[in-house]
Amino acid sequence: MNTLLLWAVPVVLLLVVAVTLALRRRTPSDKGRAALADVPLAAPANPTGLADRPLPGVVAEAGSAPAAAVPTTAQHQAASEALRQARRRAAAEATRHDAEHQAQLQAAEQARDQAREQALRQAREQAHQQALVQAKERARRLAEQQAAQAPRPASASIAQRSLPLPRPAQASTAPTGQPPVVAPVMAPRPAAPLPARSGQPVVLLADDSKVVRVKTGRLLEKLGCRVLLAEDGDVALRLLDSEQPDLLITDVEMPGVDGFALTRRLRAHPRWGRLPVIMITSSDDRHRAEARAAGVDVLLGKPYAEETLLGHVQQRLGARLRPVGDGVALH
Repeated sequence: MNTLLLWAVPVVLLLVVAVTLALRRRTPSDKGRAALADVPLAAPANPTGLADRPLPGVVAEAGSAPAAAVPTTAQHQAASEALRQARRRAAAEATRHDAEHQAQLQAAEQARDQAREQALRQAREQAHQQALVQAKERARRLAEQQAAQAPRPASASIAQRSLPLPRPAQASTAPTGQPPVVAPVMAPRPAAPLPARSGQPVVLLADDSKVVRVKTGRLLEKLGCRVLLAEDGDVALRLLDSEQPDLLITDVEMPGVDGFALTRRLRAHPRWGRLPVIMITSSDDRHRAEARAAGVDVLLGKPYAEETLLGHVQQRLGARLRPVGDGVALH
């Protein structure tokens, strides 16, 4: 568009110069000559009466003046028309240029508005996310404060203890085709003895597997124990309120209260704080640190030999055991 304007300006100037030159061709002498052609010359005194006739030369010259003026007027009109067309084209170009400029300005303004709206939307989303995070943090802190301020039961007045567990022994080599047998994990020192009691020792066995409860319960009954069976930690806690077990054998993974939670509650109870705990787990390496923190006395990894479990039971129940025949565990 700028190139067209640069070409249009010289064309307009050339047209103006041409019109000016055409107008200047009509000099004052030509105008005077044309005026003299309209007035007949005075004839000299002549008896022949030729004074009444115009001179042939003058008449011819006077008649040729309008013919010379016709081309001048046509050129002037053509130059004027060309000038008007050039002006119209220049005005149209200027109008189109202004329209394009306005369109570009509007597009830029719309782009700025969209960018501003998107930035505001992102800022609102970030503020909303931050508010949610802060609300969750405040709720967590409030829950912790309420838990810390809640009154603790009398049974939990004694702080729980934790007994260190030794490192696992090397796994014994099993015959080909059989799983390796993991050596039992022994406590570094004997558990603190309970007050001496007479009569048949009581063992509380907590495991969510019925097969394990029946099998292990029969082994303990052959050893001379009275066995209390619990399918989870909640049942074991209820049995502790009504019975007086001398030993707890518990599994780790149980519905509801698991083995770790059950052991921690025992260690925090003034009555059962010194109750020996034997824990059986499928991954003793993974649960070793947590078992030590909970206060477990012996941690046995599966699979284990029955003699190993019975040896730990005998070590903690001592002379009170009276081996008997086959029996049925109490449910």
